[in-house]
Amino acid sequence: MSTPSIQTLITQAQQVLNLKSTNEIRATLAAVLANANVGTPLNPSLTTQQLWDEFYEIVRQPSDDIMSIVVDQMMRMVFSPPAPGGAGADKQVIFNDGGVLAGDAGLTYNKATDALTITGDLTVDTSTLKVDSTNNRVGIGTASPATLCEMRTSGATDALRVYMNGGGTANIIAAKSFLSPFGEVDRFTVAGNGVCTWSNVGDVYGTSMTLNSTGLGIGVSPSYKIHAQTTSDGIFSLLARTGGTNNPQLRISLTDSTTTTTLDANSVGGSPILALAVNGTTRMTLDSSGNVGVGVTPSAWGSSYKSVQTTLGAALAGNTGNLILAQNCYHDGTNWVNNRASTYSSRYDMNVAGNGFHAWYVYNASFGTVGNTIPFTQAMTLDASGNLMVGQATVTGANADSFVYSKSGSYATVSHVSGTSSGTAYLQFLYNNAQIGTITQNGTTGVLYNIVSDYRLKESVKPINGGLARVNALKPSVYNWKSDGSTGEGFLAHELAEVVPFAVSGEKDAVNADGSIKSQGIDMSRVVPILVAAIQELTARVQTLEAR
Repeated sequence: MSTPSIQTLITQAQQVLNLKSTNEIRATLAAVLANANVGTPLNPSLTTQQLWDEFYEIVRQPSDDIMSIVVDQMMRMVFSPPAPGGAGADKQVIFNDGGVLAGDAGLTYNKATDALTITGDLTVDTSTLKVDSTNNRVGIGTASPATLCEMRTSGATDALRVYMNGGGTANIIAAKSFLSPFGEVDRFTVAGNGVCTWSNVGDVYGTSMTLNSTGLGIGVSPSYKIHAQTTSDGIFSLLARTGGTNNPQLRISLTDSTTTTTLDANSVGGSPILALAVNGTTRMTLDSSGNVGVGVTPSAWGSSYKSVQTTLGAALAGNTGNLILAQNCYHDGTNWVNNRASTYSSRYDMNVAGNGFHAWYVYNASFGTVGNTIPFTQAMTLDASGNLMVGQATVTGANADSFVYSKSGSYATVSHVSGTSSGTAYLQFLYNNAQIGTITQNGTTGVLYNIVSDYRLKESVKPINGGLARVNALKPSVYNWKSDGSTGEGFLAHELAEVVPFAVSGEKDAVNADGSIKSQGIDMSRVVPILVAAIQELTARVQTLEAR
């Protein structure tokens, strides 16, 4: 027997209500009840005997009561029929054009909670949505999901899968390629301990990325906030941390089998620096002032300076218009300061913006103390006019247009002078700015050597006596030079010193600090007066003999 439609039930109920006689009501009611209940989804458990028992209870009533019962029951059947299995009136049965869908306890709708319950599978448009009640799985785009949730697009060979507790305590989202020999090509896993991992190609290459309470590890379980590692190329790590108030740090580290190189950006006490280290030793530092230290933290240079400083105490620094090469010192903005103990300090200044001079400074105290001010001496200067001064900073007086050498007034000064009134060029030797000798270009014929001999510069003048005896005491020799074996004639310095000491410089058998020979020298011009005195004595003797 087919299930009557809603319209059929309504028509039959209307016919019952329009009947006038009891017999007609009874006959029609019997047919309606038989069509509505026996063997239909409305109430599959109702037997024929139960139907007739209910029918008897109705037809034995008076006509008016029968009418009321029919109206009440028909309206309940049409608008709120009894739920499958005999459930209460708070349950509804879904209707469609084919009649009442009833009698299946797997599909219920609760009016009170507005809840629809399906016991069994749910299929929407074949594979648009599939609920697999047997395996507790949901498929989108597939009618046979392989995991808790599997999603595919129409005709696609790839899928996105979700596993709940798929690996014991882990929940997994995985991308699967049915064309890949590895199956799942990418995975995102959330473990019960809160650790998240990313992997690819079915874990053939291991875990690609891990996120845990320590940090994010790429190719490795993290030891830092960000930690990356590859199997063949070594370890790359990025560490971000805060070492206390005003001490944030960012470290980039590269490690191979033998060496670790780190680049640190940190702020110590609110003063930021950038440091490069190899195997735990800082090799280069950039401070907040823009100064660079190679193997050392830069000294506290004044704000007008920018420097590159090395661990050996050397520094290349500059400010507006100046370039400075310094050793064992730095400028704090006011003074030059010692920055390494027990060593000499020196510096070279190239002044570009000022008068264009070059200057060399020295501090000869080897017992310098770190932090002490350095009293530099300007040891040599090259000015913009091309004058080179050694031991003094400027050229004055007779030193104009000169090369100058001096040593605290103890030695002579040598100057080069050109463009004199005679048109010659010469070197003049001065002592305390007084000329004591010259080497003069004599046109194109030679060089004249002159020693100052002005009578106005001398006193206690007396003739030389005993010149002949002194000449006779001289020991002229012939000899060979050890350097090249050549033959020479002259005097041995120490022997000449016994007769004419002013003609010999240095001491016999003297050596330099390294043990090499510190040679004696001879000034033959000092011998000439003795020779002249001896000749005069001989001349006097000849004249005496001739007179006899």
